[in-house]
Amino acid sequence: MAAVTLDNQAPGVVSEEFRSEATQKRGLLGAAAAVVCSLAIASVPVFSTNQELSVIPQALAALGAGLALLTLLQRIPSVHIAMLAYGGLVLFWGITLLSEPELWIDYQSLLKVGLMALACHLVFRSPSQLLLLFGVYCATGVIMLLLNWQQLHTLSASMSGAYVLSERDRFAGTFENANAAGIYGVTLMLCGCIIFFNSRGWWRWPLAALGLVGGLTICFFSGSRKAMLGLGLLILVIPWMASRRPEAITFGRSRRRFRMAAILVLSFAAGGLVFSQLPFAERLMAPFTEGVTAESSSELRFGMLVKALELWSTHPLFGCGFDGFSRLSEFGVYSHTTFGEVLCNGGLFGIGLLAIFYIIPARQLLRLLRRGVSGEQARLSIGLFAFWGMFTLMSFFAVLFDSREFVPMYAAICGYLQENRFR
Repeated sequence: MAAVTLDNQAPGVVSEEFRSEATQKRGLLGAAAAVVCSLAIASVPVFSTNQELSVIPQALAALGAGLALLTLLQRIPSVHIAMLAYGGLVLFWGITLLSEPELWIDYQSLLKVGLMALACHLVFRSPSQLLLLFGVYCATGVIMLLLNWQQLHTLSASMSGAYVLSERDRFAGTFENANAAGIYGVTLMLCGCIIFFNSRGWWRWPLAALGLVGGLTICFFSGSRKAMLGLGLLILVIPWMASRRPEAITFGRSRRRFRMAAILVLSFAAGGLVFSQLPFAERLMAPFTEGVTAESSSELRFGMLVKALELWSTHPLFGCGFDGFSRLSEFGVYSHTTFGEVLCNGGLFGIGLLAIFYIIPARQLLRLLRRGVSGEQARLSIGLFAFWGMFTLMSFFAVLFDSREFVPMYAAICGYLQENRFR
């Protein structure tokens, strides 16, 4: 009788072993896909501006997309509505190719970003995977400092002497654009903060140091107003994240508030000290003290926004089509604002899809924070909400819907939110 019982249980035991083995294989494949996708994203600022080496991030992105496709053979995860909206916008603009086939090369770049974003969305589903992504991105800080060390050293030496840095001296380095350098610097600092406040291993210290020191150095010499806005956001977010650390949660409510207020005061003091030493402070303050048209760069961007609205008014529902602003305006380039660009090129239909892409994840993150969750989930939610805030803030002053870094990172966050809904 005992033997019969054993025989009856054997299939269940074997089945459990097979399930365990399948889960392990799925975990290994998902981990490999997360590592490759993280490297693909982090390699963009390092190699993309070098024509000979730009194939590296493209190859890593292709490999990451292939691994993400293989994970679908084991598990097909649900897709966040924000990613459906983004994919709909990309496909909608593809209709323009029917009348403007010469735009295929530019549209191909957007399509690659969309595919990479979808791959990241399918792969990144857990907090540990997101921390891996932010950690790998932080590690690029030391690489970018080494690549741009000579120019940064020269600028630093110039400040210590009688020479006064002018706008033409703004740091761009391998980024080829001072604003691109500034946005990268802020992102690097934010990733460093997320790693530090959401990890417990010793490695959080060097990664956070790379993110904060490297990012602040790049922002300091870039003279970018976008970077300064991002740093202002960080000053507000860091005390919030620090107050929700596990050791802080054991304090009483009043003690936590005091801790948060103290960190906030120190953050503002540090920010004020840095700002007082900025070599391009006058340029940064000109639009606020003398008006938007007081500085040529601000005046140009304001004119672009006005033109984008004019072009949209001619095709209010579906816009002017892909790359419409560049094709139809006298500027010949993009409009330097994500929302103006999408409104001009996609009309009300396109801006509606973009609104879903931006608003729904933010509402879900706020819902998590309102629930009063504590510990790691709360700290990670604050960090992800800060990333959303930075991504949205920068989108007002730069075109980021086709960014090879930020759109896949945002898609990864949407993947985590979608998985969290079903847990």
